[in-house]
Amino acid sequence: MQLGSLRLFESETQVQIRVVYFKPGVNFVVDASNSTRHNKVGKTTFLGLIDVALGAKTRKNLYVDPETGVINRELSDLIHDRKLAVELTVNDETRSHSLVVELFTRGNYTIDGKALSQKAYQAELNQLFFMNASNVPSFRQLIGSFLRVVVGKDTHGFLKYISGPTSNAVYRSIYGYLFDIGDAKDAKELSELQQEKNQVEIASKRYSDFTNSDDPEVVEQFSEELRRNKKFIEAELNDILDPDVFRENRGLISEVRSNYSELIAAQGDIEFELSRIRDAISSTESDSFEYPDLALARELFNEVEGFAPQLNATFDQLVEFNRKLTNNKLEYLRETAELLESRLDVTVANQAELLASNGEYLALVGAGKIEQYNELLQRAQAIDERIGAQEQIQQTLTEFREKSRKLDERIASMSDELENMKLEARSAMAEFNQHFTETARRINGEAPVLIFSTNVSNFPVGIRDMEETSTGTRKSLIAAYDLAYQLFARKRNKCVPRFIVHDVVETIEGADLKQIAQIATEENIQYVVAVLKEKLSSAQLEPGFVTAASIIELSSNNRVFEPALPDGF
Repeated sequence: MQLGSLRLFESETQVQIRVVYFKPGVNFVVDASNSTRHNKVGKTTFLGLIDVALGAKTRKNLYVDPETGVINRELSDLIHDRKLAVELTVNDETRSHSLVVELFTRGNYTIDGKALSQKAYQAELNQLFFMNASNVPSFRQLIGSFLRVVVGKDTHGFLKYISGPTSNAVYRSIYGYLFDIGDAKDAKELSELQQEKNQVEIASKRYSDFTNSDDPEVVEQFSEELRRNKKFIEAELNDILDPDVFRENRGLISEVRSNYSELIAAQGDIEFELSRIRDAISSTESDSFEYPDLALARELFNEVEGFAPQLNATFDQLVEFNRKLTNNKLEYLRETAELLESRLDVTVANQAELLASNGEYLALVGAGKIEQYNELLQRAQAIDERIGAQEQIQQTLTEFREKSRKLDERIASMSDELENMKLEARSAMAEFNQHFTETARRINGEAPVLIFSTNVSNFPVGIRDMEETSTGTRKSLIAAYDLAYQLFARKRNKCVPRFIVHDVVETIEGADLKQIAQIATEENIQYVVAVLKEKLSSAQLEPGFVTAASIIELSSNNRVFEPALPDGF
């Protein structure tokens, strides 16, 4: 399928603004403006119209700078106010089709007059251009190999032409489809399976590093040791008290222990106070029987009596008073002792009652077993937690292994497809590289080859240089690749677009551009390229050839939307 024509028109009135006819061979979209005005006249916009007609994701790129986001308001208003549309006709030897896209927001997509959603439009194009009814790869994924509107990379990075993150599986299905290497669905599935397996292995390793465990059998052995240790602890617990009894009476045991401790402490306090009182009674009684020398005391009393005229008592009265004080003290001490003895009897009786009703638990309390029981119970609970953690680790590691095993089985089940892929890759690359290397030699003297990797984990294709020169450093390599692919597809009679659309080629040397144009002309390959007029001059192409190959020449006075745009746009 080749490009026939591109028509810009008003969708409501059918007023035609511009029509451009494509030719076999080279088609120059020429920028004839002053060098200070390059990229201002719309040569990239013209290629963008082709892209939109071929189902581009967005139409806004016609008037929104994709890098800066700046909106060309004048062009946007023109498109929306006048309801502009683009029609691209495509044809082969027997068929011709009309592809129409309305450029304004929510505009329609139609093929041969049939309105479609954008998704259905793209799927229909996949059938028209590639006879790819399965839509795997999608049309927009495939068309990028033929429609290089923005080539931002000079090296063989152009092989990764889909904007945004794209998996190797998608590219494997694309290049497998383009080069007849395996079934596109199988290639994609194999790549996705391998990618999934790689992700499982990475996740498994990270988990193993985090848990410091990589073998579920080792984890199971460690868990078994933990369980054995727990059995020993449980045996010790059972020796102290039946666990069920302890759990059912935990509150009662705690209360008994608290009450018993309080009674023991109270008994100790009472006995201490009683001991002190008894000592005081004994001391007081002893002092009362040891009477002092009253004669000596009387003599001393007589000596000081004259110095204390306020002293009215006699010596005998003082002696009697002292005896009464001693007797009163003894009476107080004896009463206090009786009170303490009574309290002690009550405390001991309470202990006996507590012991009688809770003898089993008090035996544990008295032997200090409750503290030991609680400590053992905490150790058992800690081991339970470790066992639970180890079981989770074991389960996760086992799941990783099982998932990896199943993926290996699915990959192995496709071993026949993989072997066929290897054979087909050798054949396809040998055939393609005959064209690729020869085309590149003619353009710039280099000798690149395309390599197809059957390792489904890798990006499928890459370029090597047989002579170790600067392969891939210029956009001429892209042209050599695309021209070679057209020759490859023609020889295999593949149903693919029979055209190449390239964005600006300012970085291609003039001599290289001349060779590219000659090859496209000789091989009758439809090659549409946007180029500066001065670049054509440096290529030293024949003026007559340039004139014949130029399908549109844009300038400040002849822009893409001319004459629709007002003066000064």
